Amino acid sequence: MHSILARTPRSSLRGLLSAVVACALATAAAGLLLRVFDLSNVVALFLFTVVLVALHWGKLAGAAAALVGVLSFDFFFVPPVYSFHVSDAQYLFTFALTVAVAFVTGRSAELAREARLRVEGERLRHALLAAVSHDLKTPLTAIRGLAETLESADRRQAEVARSIRQQADALHRQVGNLLDMARMQEHGVRLQLEWQAVGEVVECALAAVVGLGERKVRVDMQPMLPLVELDACLFERVLINLLDNAAKYTPHDATIEIGARVVGRDLCLHVQDDGPGLPRDMAPEALFQPFTRGVRESSIGGSGLGLALCRRIVEAHGGAMHAVPGLPAGARFEIRLPLRCPPSIERERD
Repeated sequence: MHSILARTPRSSLRGLLSAVVACALATAAAGLLLRVFDLSNVVALFLFTVVLVALHWGKLAGAAAALVGVLSFDFFFVPPVYSFHVSDAQYLFTFALTVAVAFVTGRSAELAREARLRVEGERLRHALLAAVSHDLKTPLTAIRGLAETLESADRRQAEVARSIRQQADALHRQVGNLLDMARMQEHGVRLQLEWQAVGEVVECALAAVVGLGERKVRVDMQPMLPLVELDACLFERVLINLLDNAAKYTPHDATIEIGARVVGRDLCLHVQDDGPGLPRDMAPEALFQPFTRGVRESSIGGSGLGLALCRRIVEAHGGAMHAVPGLPAGARFEIRLPLRCPPSIERERD
């Protein structure tokens, strides 16, 4: 970013020349204004010139405008005129104040340009993610449909078609994560909240996950869990991403556990595996940054957006999500959601 904002020598020279020209115009205008206004009022004209130069060309050109402007003001207008002798010490303060204004204004302008470039860069990245995701969804749908057709043929073709379909489903989830992240970055997370039974949401997520293979899935749900106000579709996406993540980084005979229980005023959910665990060379919190993946995970497919999307959705529900080492081994992802009082349901009268 700083390399983008760095000014070339030619640009800096142009800024200095512009500062001199602006001060010359201000001096000419001040000569005309002195026929109507007092000398103290003309100082504001030079100060305004310094601010304009600093905003457009930066603090170096602003400082040059302050120096040239004060010298011009002293030489042409401060008694004794046509000399640089200052009869009143207040004009030294004016010079110092003008230089300070030039530096502050130039710095505020540089910060504003940096912020504008960051916003434009983020907007471009979001538009690119949305466009790529949208363009990939159509061929993926066609590939999956053709694979389903092949699965109805002989056994050998069915195995090949099943592999094609599984890879298409995995790529479809990655594209979905890209599209959802781009949409959430631009418009925020829009929730369709309804009172849901957590067990039903978990069952729907398990039914939608593909690629678990021979891995065992253990469900540990506390009996009689209260209803939770959720966006069921988005929260299923959270659980699907966590289960898919556990399947990608564990051996084929691993065990994955998904559970939920009430702790205080929160509903605590977890997805845990008994695989190799979290990356040792990376802080657990870093896993939730977009496009961040562990060094040892580079050979495994993925965009690095799944966990970032999960946390974004959980936080939109007012909850929190963390990664901790599993006990005795593996990785554990914990979700806490605040419990609220569901609406009372009147009993039907006989």
